[in-house]
Amino acid sequence: MLEYIEGECISNIILNDEIKTKIKAKVEELHRHNMVMGDIQTSNFILSHGEIRIIDCSGKYPNAYRKAEDRFNLWNRLGIAPTTTDFYCFLVSYEKFLKQQIRLLKRKILYKINPLHLAK
Repeated sequence: MLEYIEGECISNIILNDEIKTKIKAKVEELHRHNMVMGDIQTSNFILSHGEIRIIDCSGKYPNAYRKAEDRFNLWNRLGIAPTTTDFYCFLVSYEKFLKQQIRLLKRKILYKINPLHLAK
């Protein structure tokens, strides 16, 4: 069942500290209820009557790693620092770092093979 939520998507507003605190509290509430968002981005939060509403939860099986991904994406995409850090937070951030390094290495290799490839 779909429900219309009156309000404004947070991608259209400036995120002040009050709104960031509310977003963080909502995600932490999800985690306490053993749920994860799986796709944290500004288009998945609605500011409705001064409260934050979450839309489009992934329905993925919740585990410590996915909760850490949510916390990492809050920080990385919305600038909301995590309050808890654990092994899974380290694992998520290290995985993101490794993926970035692999992408850079691939670009270097492609450039050495065909310098004009990246100029396109």
